Amino acid sequence: MWSRYMTRTVPAQSLGAIAVLITLSFAVAPYGNTRQSGIDSDMTPWQWILAAYMVLLHIISVLFTARAFQAIGYVHRKICETSTHYGNPDKFARSPEFAIIIPAYKEEPETLHLTLAILASHELASYYHVYLAMEEREVGVHTKAMDLIASFKGVFRNMSFTLHPGDLPNEAPGKSSNEAWAAKKISEDFSMSSNKENVVVVTMDADTHLPSLYFTEIARLHLDATSDERARTIYIPPLVFDRNLHHVPLPVRTTDMMWAGAGISNLGPSSTVSIPTSVYSLPLGLVQQVSGWDVDTGAIGEDLHMYLKCFFALSGELRAKVVFAAASQCNVASGNAGIRGYVEGLWARYRQAVRHTWGSLDTGYALRQTIDLASRHRILRRQTCSCNEKNSSKACPAYATPELTQTRLASAGGARNSSSVDCCDYSAPKISYTRVLAVFRRLFEAHFIPAQLPFLITASSIYEVACPRFLVPSNLQLVLDFCGYCRFTSYLMMLAYLYRYEKYHQTCVGLRKEEMRRAGLLALMDETDSFSPNAFCTFGLIEAALFPIGGVLFGTIPAIHSTLFHLFTEKLTYQVSLKPRAMLTRRDTEKANGSLFTHEAGGVSGGHNWTKL
Repeated sequence: MWSRYMTRTVPAQSLGAIAVLITLSFAVAPYGNTRQSGIDSDMTPWQWILAAYMVLLHIISVLFTARAFQAIGYVHRKICETSTHYGNPDKFARSPEFAIIIPAYKEEPETLHLTLAILASHELASYYHVYLAMEEREVGVHTKAMDLIASFKGVFRNMSFTLHPGDLPNEAPGKSSNEAWAAKKISEDFSMSSNKENVVVVTMDADTHLPSLYFTEIARLHLDATSDERARTIYIPPLVFDRNLHHVPLPVRTTDMMWAGAGISNLGPSSTVSIPTSVYSLPLGLVQQVSGWDVDTGAIGEDLHMYLKCFFALSGELRAKVVFAAASQCNVASGNAGIRGYVEGLWARYRQAVRHTWGSLDTGYALRQTIDLASRHRILRRQTCSCNEKNSSKACPAYATPELTQTRLASAGGARNSSSVDCCDYSAPKISYTRVLAVFRRLFEAHFIPAQLPFLITASSIYEVACPRFLVPSNLQLVLDFCGYCRFTSYLMMLAYLYRYEKYHQTCVGLRKEEMRRAGLLALMDETDSFSPNAFCTFGLIEAALFPIGGVLFGTIPAIHSTLFHLFTEKLTYQVSLKPRAMLTRRDTEKANGSLFTHEAGGVSGGHNWTKL
């Protein structure tokens, strides 16, 4: 119990340590070790420690912005190259089955209709098993689910819904628990399948619009890989906020561009690890191996949490493949106009930011998993190998876990009971410490820097104003000047990233429009105002220059908020983010008479032509 508390509060402990360090450096002995012969002074030990840490944070910050700048260019270029795969007839010859989980707690039916209509227009729609992951506690959920299923009857291979019970102990409501419940249903549905190896589980947000190319690229990557590679691969797309960007406050807009950039920065060719954001896919076998999604209060950041769960289960050998087909996302929006709508939009984005930064609990989770990983590998290495030469020559794959090893030992032993088989029939896999360190660097960037760096900048700025420059220790002044240059460099690099993001954004919008035109959905998308042609709407890059405002409002403040609250609780009531409602022109009563859409089958592989009633 105490170990869990101590690990979950590591970000808060570090923030407290920095506060003490700032006090000792800037308040207790602001002038350093002053010599009696004059005002010339040296730094105190506390100032040396603070200076070294400030330099470290600023260097990491510069490297992050440089990585984001490089990655957005790489991803943009690869998306342009991959888009030429449209229309290749060979790619539909065979495909894995896709089990698509759509968490839909209190989501508007119109939003779900539009998302499903996009999926239904895909060439591989007949390979989709769609699962609406809903909450039993939602009023009218059964009727909503049945209406949606009736609307898309015969379009997908299968479509069903799951209701996560609201009275289960130790299960927090939210996306992760809905996914976990749906994953159980998926496992049941495919329990007798002889092709389970070729089942890919896709998880997405209710308002995410995935292009057809996302699935065809996964099919290509999955089927081209070996069986061993398939079992330990996660598929990750880049994100783009291109649907209602022109309707949200500027701080929300720039924040979401930086949020997308944080995810894209992991997808460059130089990234050792790639962590998903909101949308990702992984093989059913891996989902079952790790027992699905966690449902406790510490799993609120379900994308990162699930990645870490799989990563440590595979001893760091989880491999990520980037799918260069952008997932279209909505910005949080209040839906109201005027000053009231503006303020409500800011507040809605802040609540979403708190939920995002609440995921800093995963730092503690990663620490506990690392300790557990090292412990179980130490036990495996200590065990004595008693197998014969034939069995001892069999190598355990690099991603083996104790559970997987025991399973294979049982199968290798034939009629023997698995408990009687020595675990050293297979060698203990090595831990990929390089990849583990890379994961912790990403966690440090996400869970420590947003709160700590602005805190240090504010404190050092006050110190420089309050303390005359000639009284500041010379080495400390050099450090403060160096950090200032780093901040200016990071600012310029972020502006360069936002410039590239604008080009990336325009390309993604163009590709999505073309796909909607081919699917016959362009008129519907225009009707629902589902395209933001430009990332910066009025003043161009002048708007981009104001990104620090959004960074403070929806980055620093929520990060400190979450970090301090973790000292007292890890529970956060899940609230669905406000998203723009898909305004369809048909009356709500028409849903009871059938569907908002009719379709004409376009062949066994999908290709449905959707038209508005």
